[in-house]
Parts: sequence; C-alpha cells; structure tokens
Amino acid sequence: MLKVGQVAKQIGSSPTWIRDNTKEFAGFLSPTATPAPKGIRLYDDKDIAVLATVKRLKSEGQDNEQIAAALTGGELDIPSTLEKTRQDGPAQETALVAQAMAEVARYKGKAEAIEDERDRLVVQLAEVRAAHLAEVERRAAAEAERDILRGAPAGRLDSIYRRHWWQLWKPDPPAEGG
Repeated sequence: MLKVGQVAKQIGSSPTWIRDNTKEFAGFLSPTATPAPKGIRLYDDKDIAVLATVKRLKSEGQDNEQIAAALTGGELDIPSTLEKTRQDGPAQETALVAQAMAEVARYKGKAEAIEDERDRLVVQLAEVRAAHLAEVERRAAAEAERDILRGAPAGRLDSIYRRHWWQLWKPDPPAEGG
C-alpha cells in the first residue's frame, strides 16, 4: 500500500493530479484509496494500474467518459516500476519483514526499559511513603511524650493525624471556653 506521494512518483505525476483523479475515478479504485474526509489514502497495485491507465488515456486526449468506458472494459496499464516491484517482491518482502522485526525488537526493548523504570519508581515511592509515615509516627510520639511531661490531657495524639505535614510543627489552637 502506497501513499499519494509515492504513487505520484511511481507513475510520474503530481500528488494533486493523483488526488483529483482519485475523486474522478473513485468507482474503479479500492476503498482505501478513497477514504472518508481527512483519512489517509492508501493505494494498492490495482489502484496504481488504474491511475497509470487514466494518465496514459488523458495524454492521448480522451475525456473522462471515454476513460471510464475503457476502465469498465478492463483496460489497465501496469507501470514498469510496479512490474519491477513484483519481480523483486519476495526479496523485498523478506527485507521488509526483517526491518519490521528489528523495529519491533527495538520497541520491545524500550517498553522493557520503561517497565523497569516504573518498577524502580514504585519501590522508591514505597520507601518515601514509609519514611514519611515513620516521621509522622515519630513526631506523634514526641508530641505525646511532651504532653505527658507537661501534664496535658490525653487524646491529643489524634490531632496529629488530622493535620497536614506542613502543620505538624504548629501547636494546636487553644481550646474553646478555657
């Protein structure tokens, strides 16, 4: 499957000419060559042969109705570049498969590296959370010990868990009515 620019090179035409004639002769082309608006056009061998035939018949001075009749009659040109591609097909396909497999292996390596990094970050996050929890517990114990030494009423230990970490250094607000 080839894109517009590749087809234009193969039959010796411009991409604009390919697009215009794709619209004009859409009935003779595959659905991938005539996608929905904003879709990517992809041309197969038959589409390329149809467009090569259209180009030749237009250069001979035939109008679109005559060209449509010729295409309906089964007249198709096979561009020499397409014929060469067909002859080189198996070797080229093997090379493309090898290239695709190498690319898959490369992406697989990248995915594994990303998974390793994710695992490392999960471990690091667990360590940071554990250290934070230990610090909160240490501060709560220190506050409880301080309160015991001062003779404060029990129950203030819960207050440390209701505050954010940046508020831990601040004392509790004074009790109402007292």
